[in-house]
Amino acid sequence: CWQAISERALLVWLRKLIDPELSSETPLSRIKETLNSLKYLPELQNNLSQPQYNLVNAKNGVVDINSKQVSAKAPELGFTAELNFKFNNSAQLSNAPYFKKFVCCAFSNADESIESNYKYLLLLQIIGYCMAFGLTSKAFFTLIGVSNAGKSLVLKLIEYIVGAENCSYLSMRDLGDKFKPIELAN
Repeated sequence: CWQAISERALLVWLRKLIDPELSSETPLSRIKETLNSLKYLPELQNNLSQPQYNLVNAKNGVVDINSKQVSAKAPELGFTAELNFKFNNSAQLSNAPYFKKFVCCAFSNADESIESNYKYLLLLQIIGYCMAFGLTSKAFFTLIGVSNAGKSLVLKLIEYIVGAENCSYLSMRDLGDKFKPIELAN
């Protein structure tokens, strides 16, 4: 059985493996680079013949989003991260008043219902994309809006759901840097 380990715990573990004399001379960026390289070693990866896009690794088990059934976690499914929520089959988005209020304030036009607002639907798709396992396509999302419209709050919500250890933040300037994009690995 596997246990989720934070990236910070892995970094501490890697630093302990380094010779004490070299440890103080090894920059954290080098250790992070090594950790990211280890994550992609074929020997450490579970080879799934068919990625199961319908599965989400929640705290209380693996959720099949089509059937809304929760099953026990299994190492052969190959999850590398656990999402920060417990699945509740009876929960309904329509019964989430604070989320609905936030979306109404940040994205809704006065003459439009929240359920038909394309920005609301796009937000749900972005959150779903961030939660999905096994996607091979790459995506880049940019939130644009007036000050205090909720852009940072959306990012904090996504970070809370997927876990801070599964998030990377780079400025547009850093994306053009030769070495900075390695921080986006995983």
